[in-house]
Amino acid sequence: MGKAITTMSKAIGLFVLLHLLAIGTLAQNVPVYGCLAGRSATVNLTEKRIFVRTGLPDLDAVIIDDLTELDAKFGVNVPVYFLNDELANAFFTPTKFPARILEDGGDPNMSVTGSVFFSIPLLMKEFRDTNGSLMSVPAILAHEFAHAMQFNNRFPYQGKWRELHADYMAGWFIAHRGRFRSQNAWQAMISFYQKGDTNFFDADHHGTPEERAAAFNSGFLLNIMRNESSGFNAYNAGLQYLMALGAR
Repeated sequence: MGKAITTMSKAIGLFVLLHLLAIGTLAQNVPVYGCLAGRSATVNLTEKRIFVRTGLPDLDAVIIDDLTELDAKFGVNVPVYFLNDELANAFFTPTKFPARILEDGGDPNMSVTGSVFFSIPLLMKEFRDTNGSLMSVPAILAHEFAHAMQFNNRFPYQGKWRELHADYMAGWFIAHRGRFRSQNAWQAMISFYQKGDTNFFDADHHGTPEERAAAFNSGFLLNIMRNESSGFNAYNAGLQYLMALGAR
């Protein structure tokens, strides 16, 4: 992901910088529409520190580029915040915190779709799991932006189907991203595989490892094999993919 961040000393520096860049807290509960891993109906943000950048200029620059492309391709406008939380997770909430991430002087009156929160433990975990490349980060952001797109378009399915569709869109975006940026898409797909679960009767079930990897790969191939450049068309292709799997 841009210049590889390959040493644990830089990871420690990342943690320190994040704390220096805190913008404060948001004293409220927010509803969770979709997330990367285990879900809860709400997240309490009270006394949890919120950050607007990682503190690593190379990483921040790449994230800004990815967010701009995600907004354009997914037809949403979503700021992303880094959250000092105990869980390694990311989630989309329809609650709007409109100051744009990673940009000083963001317009507080800007119209946004909702907000994405990305926890610091997840960022650190992805650093370790990708050997410092953080290649999974744009895929995770795409997964959450897909939830924003679903929210905007009244997505018809619940449970794991909502998550697998977001995985499909993440795969599609990573294939699109690879057309203009050097990357290792395999690392991103492995990250999604590793986040699968077998809690079939749990409301938080996001799909098995095989289902999540297959959804990601199917979205990736839609872009590669059919040269599908439209996020809206990819969204509808993802719905067809779910229907073929028996979504209801």
